[in-house]
Amino acid sequence: MAAVVRAGSRPLSSVARHPVAADLKQLITAPHPHATAPLCAGRRPGDLTEEEVLAADVAGALLDGGPLPGPLYTAVVEKLGQEAFDTMVFVTIHYLAISAILNVYDVPAGDPVVPVTHAA
Repeated sequence: MAAVVRAGSRPLSSVARHPVAADLKQLITAPHPHATAPLCAGRRPGDLTEEEVLAADVAGALLDGGPLPGPLYTAVVEKLGQEAFDTMVFVTIHYLAISAILNVYDVPAGDPVVPVTHAA
């Protein structure tokens, strides 16, 4: 569903291997696990359904910044409904937020999770 974005110093595809982002990556790439490589290269995989193309276009537009093009919004809402559009926006912006947080703290992909301890 998501186009690839640079989040800080690393491409989103490397951040997506981090355990925190694993569930979102699974959600986004589950139907097409082979889709990651073309997305990382800035291309859309060729075998997407019409609905998946719309989702990829929405994610790409959100990553580009600025307002979403009106014709794209209209096409998504007419084909998939307002709730599906809202979900696409929600998932994409949260995926970006997680990626930004991981980059701010320079968390390498694959680091073990450190439990939080409280001072006595």
